[in-house]
Amino acid sequence: MFKTFLSNLHRGYRTARLIQAEELEKEGFVTASQVLKAGQVLAAGEDLTVAAVVGGKLTVAKAGGKDAEVLHPWRDPAPQGSRVTAVAGTGRHMLAVLDDGRVVAWGDNSYGLTQVPHGLRAVVIAAGDVMSLAINDDEGKLISWGQIPVPGSEDLPRLVTVAAGRLRAAGLTPQGEVVVWGWRVSPRYQPPAGLRAVALSVGDDHMLAIDVEGDVVAWGKNAHGQCSVPPALKAVAVAAGSDHSIAITPSGEVIAWGANDAGQCRVPAGLRAVAVTGGDGYSVAMTPDGEVVAWGRVEWPNGRAIPKA
Repeated sequence: MFKTFLSNLHRGYRTARLIQAEELEKEGFVTASQVLKAGQVLAAGEDLTVAAVVGGKLTVAKAGGKDAEVLHPWRDPAPQGSRVTAVAGTGRHMLAVLDDGRVVAWGDNSYGLTQVPHGLRAVVIAAGDVMSLAINDDEGKLISWGQIPVPGSEDLPRLVTVAAGRLRAAGLTPQGEVVVWGWRVSPRYQPPAGLRAVALSVGDDHMLAIDVEGDVVAWGKNAHGQCSVPPALKAVAVAAGSDHSIAITPSGEVIAWGANDAGQCRVPAGLRAVAVTGGDGYSVAMTPDGEVVAWGRVEWPNGRAIPKA
């Protein structure tokens, strides 16, 4: 039985990230250090912007032309000497958690997406098209800003992780129950009955989870086959792109399914990954040595999104 607890933070533009928190262990989960390399974090935006954190260092790159343009954040959000422990992004904005728990944000401030509540300390963050989300570090309370209120977010139970998509979000309770809220949450967006999950990811119109047995579960719209999970697929991480899905198997193999109009499901041969994320028509993975590889609707040379340090 898989007891790996991953947080997948995104919007088609989702992130698979490692949570290392004593609180999770107290709730019956264990951290994923035996599966993923600690401190490696990915986030992707619909505008072909990718952020990666390796060893606490944040690098942001944007595809375009013949070369990858390596960017520092639109404005450097981290005070000198700070380390970044988590990052989440959309085509509009990005969020990061510093090593002291502070949350910083930059990019488009439409809806107040980058106006972080004063004094917020967080262990989990998520970025959606019209919302920014965080779980604070002292009581597991969901904090949201941006398009306020997010329907249904006012009366949520205590959560241990959260994921955001285009107009909807989902979270996990300490017992592994999946809670969904947002705009127009029809029955198709509600999780399968009885699901107990250890990881979540939210796409434009579909959601992914890993259950306690390590099986991948998908629900929502299936117009492009993004919810048609390959038979018997076991995973340690999942990521929902705009209308495709990605998973990492226990051996590190990357599997993708759903829309493939831009080649976003054509995984490079032999790729092994420790983190994945999906965007609008493209996919990104981080290898065990920290290299970031992208495929699909991208123009990075040789598929390398962020040059290795």
